[in-house]
Amino acid sequence: MRYLLFLFLVVPFFSHTYASDKLQRSDLSQLAASANQEKLPILLIVSQHHCPFCVRLKEEIIYPMQISGDYEDKVIIAEILLDSSKNILDLKGNLVKPGVIGDSYKVWVTPTLLFLV
Repeated sequence: MRYLLFLFLVVPFFSHTYASDKLQRSDLSQLAASANQEKLPILLIVSQHHCPFCVRLKEEIIYPMQISGDYEDKVIIAEILLDSSKNILDLKGNLVKPGVIGDSYKVWVTPTLLFLV
């Protein structure tokens, strides 16, 4: 019985943590190169820390998509955090604040899903 309780409480936490680790990117130029090489679109999630709607989107839609593996060869899923203080490389390889990328796509609310082809 304890083993089942462990599976129901702990395993979902780790699977979401693993999925979350794979989402956040600091080099969008590499992501674009991979997408171009594999001929796949990019689903870029623009979110923020402490955004309850972002958490809900990821927990109910994005993480299950990743864990299922059904979209692995159909789309590249990545995330940037608008309010992060760490600079990232944009699609052209320029080092910028994540907010600059958000501004360039006129993102004014999070979460925002960008479909980049």
